[in-house]
Amino acid sequence: MAFVIPILALAAAQTYPAAESACLVSPLNGQVLEDRVDWLGSPNAVEVQNGSRGNAIVKIREAGTGKLLVTIFVLKNETARYDGIPDGAYTLQYAIGDRLNARCTNFPRFDSIGEFPPSTALVGDVSAAGEKHSRVLRYTLFPVPGGNAPASPDRSASRRRAHRPQRPRAPVPASAA
Repeated sequence: MAFVIPILALAAAQTYPAAESACLVSPLNGQVLEDRVDWLGSPNAVEVQNGSRGNAIVKIREAGTGKLLVTIFVLKNETARYDGIPDGAYTLQYAIGDRLNARCTNFPRFDSIGEFPPSTALVGDVSAAGEKHSRVLRYTLFPVPGGNAPASPDRSASRRRAHRPQRPRAPVPASAA
């Protein structure tokens, strides 16, 4: 009889998987979750206002290459600012959700995802006295009819696109069209 209990326990564990682990302590508003660059002393900033129904994970990517540079956390109904971004063009991607994974870096399930079009070149101004003045790219996350960042429903294909840079497709030759 002693051998039956472990077998039943194993069968139960296989039939009923354990609940997914969740983040025990939520990141602070504006907390950097991932930083792949060293931008010390750069003058510009990105500001994200989150008016959505959930928290947001925002990824800042190089517009030309899709390379992930920084990931920040923005609490719902809060504004977060990331300072120190150099001149350049950037793409912002976001995911909206409530429950973070155990590492507190992603949403296992999210309400929506989206991507803003690439920014115009972010270039700080230089005054006549030679002082450099910063620029701030401002983004707002909330539902807006006809807005420029449509949300996608929770689909695995959409999720993969939000977490990986898109590769440019090869042009189709005119004779193949």
